[in-house]
Amino acid sequence: DIAGSVFFILTRYEELVVAERDEHKRFPAKASLAYREGFLDRPIVDEYIEILWACMKRLWPGLERRERRYQIWLSHDVDIPFCAVGKPCVAVLRNAVGDLVKRGNISLFARRVQSRLLNEPRFDPCNTFDFIMSMSERYDLKSTFFFKAGHSNPLYDNDYSLEDSWIQTLMRRIYERGHEIGIHPSYESYRDEKTLRLECEQLRRVAENLGISQERWGSRQHYLRWENPVTWQICDESGLDYDSTLGFADHAGFRCGTCHQFPVFNLRTRKPLRLRERPLIAMDGTLLAPQYMALRPEQALEWIERLSNTCRRFGGTFTLLWHNTNLTGRWQRELYLQALEASIK
Repeated sequence: DIAGSVFFILTRYEELVVAERDEHKRFPAKASLAYREGFLDRPIVDEYIEILWACMKRLWPGLERRERRYQIWLSHDVDIPFCAVGKPCVAVLRNAVGDLVKRGNISLFARRVQSRLLNEPRFDPCNTFDFIMSMSERYDLKSTFFFKAGHSNPLYDNDYSLEDSWIQTLMRRIYERGHEIGIHPSYESYRDEKTLRLECEQLRRVAENLGISQERWGSRQHYLRWENPVTWQICDESGLDYDSTLGFADHAGFRCGTCHQFPVFNLRTRKPLRLRERPLIAMDGTLLAPQYMALRPEQALEWIERLSNTCRRFGGTFTLLWHNTNLTGRWQRELYLQALEASIK
């Protein structure tokens, strides 16, 4: 039953009926059918469609369909724009000592201390935005930066404001260089329509004041928190054009069974929505963080190359999330460049 299987996977039906959740109330990869049956690294929906097409083509050789071309979509959640500027001196000093003792990076130590003493974002180690944009431009790609516009949970939402002059300067520079801006809704917003709507309105207001005009506005939920079908519904009601939350935090792969953007469906109201989902295929933290896949850099690169090749085979989009905070060290920048080259070649 191809139609039924595709509906089951794309609507994330199992996430509505299976109760298992992690500490952030997220549906974990290990609870999914795809992980348990060993096909999370395969876009099973796209495979089904290819089988169906092959059968139809054999019966009706004259059939044609629109060609789909492989794309790479780079995105960056701006959780922490600054590592040192505006941070408590004790925390900065502790991290600076770690730069020397754990990481053996004198340059990083100097930049962290300098940016805090001068309160100058230009020297902040986490200010890697120009590097990100330059690398995207080198490969003729476009990056999307998801900014936070609210703080609904002080434990998980970092305190920066879209009213900050440096943040606005950064947003304007991103736009002028031809890249895109989206909303990174706060921790509790994934099931709170009022909170999400106010944060979207805040981002649009600031963007309008800065002369930023975009055809599409998208979101990715903080910590990839998502509830079926509530989050999709309130994203749609908030006027967003697309969401890109649906990738598992604990394991890379095809949570939605596809590497193509698709229109979403509300299982409770049994109605399609205007919103479209851009599935997240791989995230830096998922691959490298010790609490998730805990891969070595060379292993992470192998996964990126394999997943991107799979997306290429189906003419899909390889969606890669890489945080600005994970580009402070030389090895992180080298890995990011290798990931781009592996995805493109």
